[in-house]
Amino acid sequence: MLFHWVWGGGQGPLKVKFFVRDDVDFDNVDDLPVTQEFELARENPVDAEHPVRVAKFSRVRALTVFIESNHGDDTTRINYFALKGVFSHLKTEPVVAEYEVKPMPGDIRNRLETMGGAMGM
Repeated sequence: MLFHWVWGGGQGPLKVKFFVRDDVDFDNVDDLPVTQEFELARENPVDAEHPVRVAKFSRVRALTVFIESNHGDDTTRINYFALKGVFSHLKTEPVVAEYEVKPMPGDIRNRLETMGGAMGM
């Protein structure tokens, strides 16, 4: 699994924490073990992909993404966020969901088709 962000300048995320659990909230986020942390560059290339540790992200049923800080602005802005992984058969029915706040030209589905991959969507 890997993730992809698009942002620009001081509003982009700096410290990001991934939790493979669904009980994370603002009251307990500092007390729970983090599955993986990232410190992202201020200017992220559009095609940059950030791999996660495979052993920590197998059999993910719930993922919480906590953006701890940004690059100095008062607000954090993310124009695009995507997760990409490899399909594996499950013993229960998977939930396939895709969320976009603002559709963008060349979204992830188009990129995957040009790369020759498919995520079963």
